[in-house]
Amino acid sequence: MKKTLLLVAALCAAPAAFAQVSLITDTEVALPTIGEPPLDIVALQSRDFTTSTLSGTLISVVAKTAAFGDNLIFAWVLVNKADSTGNVGRVTANGWTGWQATVAQHSTQSLLNNPGVSATTADRTVEGTLGFNFSKTSPSKLAPGTNSTVFWALSNATQFTTSTANVINGSVGTVETYAPVPEPATMLALGAGLAALASRRRRS
Repeated sequence: MKKTLLLVAALCAAPAAFAQVSLITDTEVALPTIGEPPLDIVALQSRDFTTSTLSGTLISVVAKTAAFGDNLIFAWVLVNKADSTGNVGRVTANGWTGWQATVAQHSTQSLLNNPGVSATTADRTVEGTLGFNFSKTSPSKLAPGTNSTVFWALSNATQFTTSTANVINGSVGTVETYAPVPEPATMLALGAGLAALASRRRRS
């Protein structure tokens, strides 16, 4: 609970620049490091995970910032606990089909009293999944007893739901997180479009 409160304080505290990178399907980009943005926390949760070689915690945050109006930011901090026997190579967040994602990361200095291990790249190998990659070799590996930076994606969504993330190092740990969710009007328009398409197919 102490770490959770510290996270809220850290994310709400600081001024920032926004040097982000747009992430589209079939791309991999270098993940920029920016100043800590002043965020208003909408939701926050901390979930533990285990695999045959990993023991850790994924902190997930949904937030807003005045610079982007109602658009939601989804942020993550990954902790690889000291009793793990493996390094984390990659984290993927699911549930992003149809949504824009602009990615960046910032230090966890004010959160965990260290800058955190940077993710080197972000990718979107499939439409619905955002990937954040750590090198498995020193000094960029997310080794046992270390934590990541705060890595995050600005979306064009204004609502969110629960989804899953995968923590990967050969074995895969699945853990609950947040993801964008369509607004009712968007779902209604999508349903009408699908119905029209089905009607056309029946007539042809």
